[in-house]
Amino acid sequence: MRRGARRAVWAVAIVLAVVLAVLAGGYAAARARLFPRRYREAVGEAADEFGLDRLLVAAVVHHESRFRPEARSSAGARGLMQLMPATAEEVAGKLEAADKLGAGGTLGLDGYTEAMLDEPRVNLRLGCAYLKELLERFDGDERVALAAYNAGRGNVARWLEEAGGDVERMLGEEAFPETRRYVRDVRGTRRLLRRLEAIHRF
Repeated sequence: MRRGARRAVWAVAIVLAVVLAVLAGGYAAARARLFPRRYREAVGEAADEFGLDRLLVAAVVHHESRFRPEARSSAGARGLMQLMPATAEEVAGKLEAADKLGAGGTLGLDGYTEAMLDEPRVNLRLGCAYLKELLERFDGDERVALAAYNAGRGNVARWLEEAGGDVERMLGEEAFPETRRYVRDVRGTRRLLRRLEAIHRF
């Protein structure tokens, strides 16, 4: 191979290496923004305890709080999964009872207080328990459970009744626009996380 041809090959190789490095950095940045590494173990543990897809849980946390444990909503929701204190207390009571019977997870909730919502592992466990409860209540339909997580169980039950049980109609005609976007965006983020994981394992 002549010297000029070798130089051309090397130039192409260098350009490709730079492009690949930029792409890899882009994927890494996207992963870090959507699912920060420091929360992956805690999210995985909470998701596994309740039989949930960890990427779905990560997508919920991303849209609820952007992984900020100190997040507060104007309505009073707190923590990574933006739980309302009354909902969290209800779920904590159920989990505490299960823990005492030996059926719960390793993270005890004996003596639960509202301040514990600021602790990431506690908030994740309560949020996952609540999401699991919603999935069971609404026959495992992820779209309906997410709608209820966003807008409340009562609203979604009423919307479903008004839509004659038709989930597509419920989301398209009855649900709040914000709830419609929430369901779409959470599921879209989960799909993106799956693609990123396929490209570059977490």
